[in-house]
Amino acid sequence: MKLTRKLGLAAATCVALAGMAVSQSWQPLKNKAPFNADTMAILQDGTVLVHQYTASGSAPSQVWKLTPDSSGSYVHGTWTQLASLPSGYGPLYFSEQVLPDGRVIYAGGEYNYGSAIWTKLAAIYNPLTNVWATLAPPAGWTSIGDAQSVVLPNGTYMQANALTSQQALLNASTLTWTPLAPGRRTATMKRASTFFRMGRC
Repeated sequence: MKLTRKLGLAAATCVALAGMAVSQSWQPLKNKAPFNADTMAILQDGTVLVHQYTASGSAPSQVWKLTPDSSGSYVHGTWTQLASLPSGYGPLYFSEQVLPDGRVIYAGGEYNYGSAIWTKLAAIYNPLTNVWATLAPPAGWTSIGDAQSVVLPNGTYMQANALTSQQALLNASTLTWTPLAPGRRTATMKRASTFFRMGRC
């Protein structure tokens, strides 16, 4: 009897979860973004940080925030323009991560204002003050490009270089980098970092 009840409960749970999975769907926003969006990240307060695609020019690169309504719906959310990226930095295809303290890092870019230069520029954003600050690249790096990045289980930000085997760890308190021994002999372009269960990347 107990086994039958457990099996019945398990079956009911599976059916419920399957129903939830099937019921999920994409919905268009009621308030369409007033710009061409590319990279996005959910911040710790539930708002969404969205970078505006910039094809050319040299004007400051724009960043926006989507705030859900009072019921938590992004469909009826509202858009707010935030502080611009530091002058001269208008990336496309770049690294982005939210740090444990809530700050956001943009690093590199295959394009900068439409030019394919695999830039080494980077910036860090404080959502509490709405301020972007320039982040120096690791010493000796001539590029970052469209490389992968990851926040490790201990909260440390790790950055790769798309064109080389270089990797580095960022001290988020001092904004200084520590180089790592190359994990591979080839460039890291178009690759991703994935964690295994033992916490290795």
